Amino acid sequence: MQSDDHERARLLIDRDLVEGIMVEDRAWLRSHLAECAECAGHREMTARILAGLKSLSFEAPRRRARWAAWMAAAAALLVAVPVYQHVRRVEAERQDELLLGAASRSGAAG
Repeated sequence: MQSDDHERARLLIDRDLVEGIMVEDRAWLRSHLAECAECAGHREMTARILAGLKSLSFEAPRRRARWAAWMAAAAALLVAVPVYQHVRRVEAERQDELLLGAASRSGAAG
């Protein structure tokens, strides 16, 4: 078997399991899989992986859960914004004190 045949087979396997392939391609693939244990194993493994993924279920968040998440975010902002503003104000005042102290020291030295 040529490596191009294996590449074609793997591409067709993936397409066939996900979206389907044309009749001619399916006939070629069946013939190849009958002769190639490596590609047949790839098909089996890929089919199992896809079946496992399809069996997973995800529960969409309930309306109340989404509402609660938004309310928690809003509450966090209501607390965080004033705290941030206070910290900025304290930092600015401290910076002003440092600048005034440095200016008064340089004025006293001169």
